[in-house]
Amino acid sequence: MVVSATWFTAFLIIKYFKIVDKNYVKEGLLLGFLWMVMNLVLDMVTLVPMGKAIGDYLPQIGLGYLMIPAMTILAGKILENKNKPDEKI
Repeated sequence: MVVSATWFTAFLIIKYFKIVDKNYVKEGLLLGFLWMVMNLVLDMVTLVPMGKAIGDYLPQIGLGYLMIPAMTILAGKILENKNKPDEKI
């Protein structure tokens, strides 16, 4: 599940940044946190009512969603630095 979600997230990041032409890091930040919140809300609506305890959910599943903003912000940073090869991350 984690592997397929990561690949799908990467695919969607590529598609999204094809339509963005400025403020890449800001867009990555907004996109990442939006997607993360959406995933957390969907999980709360589906998993918790099915009996999954929040105390079990967060360390097992919820923290994994932090990879979404990490990927989107880093993608934005890479695009922002694309025309500035001398700048370090």
